[in-house]
Amino acid sequence: MAVALPSLTALLAVLMLAALVGVTQLRLEESARSAARSLARGDSVASAVSAAHQIAGSGVAVTITEAGGYVRAEVSVRISGPLSGLVNWPLTAVAVAKAEQGPLEGPAP
Repeated sequence: MAVALPSLTALLAVLMLAALVGVTQLRLEESARSAARSLARGDSVASAVSAAHQIAGSGVAVTITEAGGYVRAEVSVRISGPLSGLVNWPLTAVAVAKAEQGPLEGPAP
């Protein structure tokens, strides 16, 4: 029992971290898609960034670029919390959409 309980606790902590990483990645992907769709419809850059922050949270970094009639939204964040040192890389999601209108309005953050 003295060996099994700490091992079980460590395994549970790693599984919880894996779940956190998975859910965070899904939220990043959805927020990048939302921002790209918003930009493709012709919404402002500020509106697209706001949409990304609503889904993924305010701690994410959002990068918007435009080239060749396509808009690209990249959303990234570093995991924080217990055992976050095991995931020492940023989680990133990218979405690209064809712009329906002309160039973007407003400065890119």
